[in-house]
Amino acid sequence: MNINMNTLLNTLITKSNPILKEQIEKLSVDGKIDLSSTIKNKGIQVLLRELFKDIFVGTKNKSEVLNLLEDNKHSLKFKNIAKDIKNIIKILSQDIENMPKIKELIGLLKNTLIDIKTIDEKVVKSTFGNSGTFLESKLLMNNASNMKNITGDLKTIILQIKEVIDKQNSNESVSRELKNNVDKVLSQIDYYQLSSYSSNSNHSYLSFLQDDLEDVDIKFNNSKDNEFSCLIHLSLKEKGDLKILLQLDGKKGLHINIGVEQENFKKKIQAELQALRVKINSLGLAIMSLNIFDLSDELKKSNELKAYENNQNLNFGVDIKV
Repeated sequence: MNINMNTLLNTLITKSNPILKEQIEKLSVDGKIDLSSTIKNKGIQVLLRELFKDIFVGTKNKSEVLNLLEDNKHSLKFKNIAKDIKNIIKILSQDIENMPKIKELIGLLKNTLIDIKTIDEKVVKSTFGNSGTFLESKLLMNNASNMKNITGDLKTIILQIKEVIDKQNSNESVSRELKNNVDKVLSQIDYYQLSSYSSNSNHSYLSFLQDDLEDVDIKFNNSKDNEFSCLIHLSLKEKGDLKILLQLDGKKGLHINIGVEQENFKKKIQAELQALRVKINSLGLAIMSLNIFDLSDELKKSNELKAYENNQNLNFGVDIKV
């Protein structure tokens, strides 16, 4: 499968829009910058690429861009990327499967969805690495191993699907829904790429076959003190939000904080905490703290959880008590 590297690289870095800076400066509200009107006028992909360009040329620093992403997360980040991927597969299979390359691309796209029934460490690592967030890094490294893995990268697949349907613009069989789903997936990949770059972390997501898992957002970070942090945010269809913060120090000491939205679900998790301790200890890790808290508690959300969600370096020393 032929891949145009210049095309792929140009999807992340485009020409800067001189009007964007002026528009952003006019949208400041209560110390925060609301980009909703800019997003409506320019589109998410254009805005994200311009912000990336701002960092690249020095117009804005990473901290400023990261604050913009945090302040406008609800406008920039969609839930349930897996649903969009499934819709793309469905539409392609029903309407234009007979197009050249489409059957192969459908197969590759299906492989990006994880079946939770067969999940293991290798599957998670491979899927996370091929989420599209790290495509440009693979291209820049330009070695044989990385080039071989690019074929199964989600961004590579979606860009090729976009190329196919763009050539069919005059064909009514290419629905607006398909184009919208493709653009949504690409915009989310751009969001995670910019978030990763501006926060010096690895921020991406996992897409599951099961509809019960609506959104899985994962952020990894290594601190200067040789501490490794992992922030996991799951949106569950029936159980609500679940947020897990894991912090591993250099001496294999593990700190775990779990935020749960529903009280009944919290009780179920609490009932399994001892079993979790045993399994983690069997891996040679020592649990230094294991705490669970209620995400629906507005006081905790405005105080303790603020550090949990917004500390850009994931350098958490949080000790959240039940």
